[in-house]
Amino acid sequence: APFPGLARALYEFRGRNPQELSVRMGDTLQVLDQRKKWWLVQDSQGEKGYVPSNILEPLGQGPPNLHPNSSPAEVTAWLKDKGFSRVTVRCLGVLTGHQLLQMSPEELRAVCPEEWRRVLFKLSSVRTSLGVRD
Repeated sequence: APFPGLARALYEFRGRNPQELSVRMGDTLQVLDQRKKWWLVQDSQGEKGYVPSNILEPLGQGPPNLHPNSSPAEVTAWLKDKGFSRVTVRCLGVLTGHQLLQMSPEELRAVCPEEWRRVLFKLSSVRTSLGVRD
């Protein structure tokens, strides 16, 4: 059966016995079994163990993120998730994450005159979170 997917640890958890896995906040874990309250996960070192599911955030089902490696499909998903108009989604959804993040206010205003300010605002928060300098 395919893996249910990946999850991120929202909090630190200390395993109290050999069946449990200690994880750090922010760790990305592979979910092997999520049928019970405790999920069986595997960390990046290949260690397996159980972690309470309420400290895990499933990845993939979450809101789409924008980053320089985003494909045009991911950019489109991000724009839709942020509630931009169909016109804006169509105009900017052809770009990669890198291209969109590189756009100047002038370029954005030329491409989507209706919503360029809101696009710029959303992009600036993404740039901040990525630590990208203007």
